[in-house]
Amino acid sequence: MNKNLKITPSQKKGNEIVKQNPYVMINRDSIQDKNLSWEATGLLTYLLSLPLDWVIRKDELCNHKKNGRDVTRSAFDELIKNKYILEVQLFKGTLKHEKKYYLYETPYREEEEELKKQNEN
Repeated sequence: MNKNLKITPSQKKGNEIVKQNPYVMINRDSIQDKNLSWEATGLLTYLLSLPLDWVIRKDELCNHKKNGRDVTRSAFDELIKNKYILEVQLFKGTLKHEKKYYLYETPYREEEEELKKQNEN
């Protein structure tokens, strides 16, 4: 059972959960960051609302909302530039294999970037 769910007797019907907690808590500094556009702020908020084990796939995100590929990619790249998303290139041997993305609620520090890159390769 999801630990974030708070079930009262009136919400429980047999073993079926009728209502979940629909709220998300997000650091307001990130939402009010003047370095981010409205699009990037919205994308950050959306990404932070997803389950913790959700895997970020940049190209898949454009299918989640109606803005389209270019706007979504631009907002995503803006989050990378402003250090809310860390992009790590993974290699198999000497060939580029795939990219892995780490999402941060507030901008990450340089030492975190180096540590992630070292651990992934």
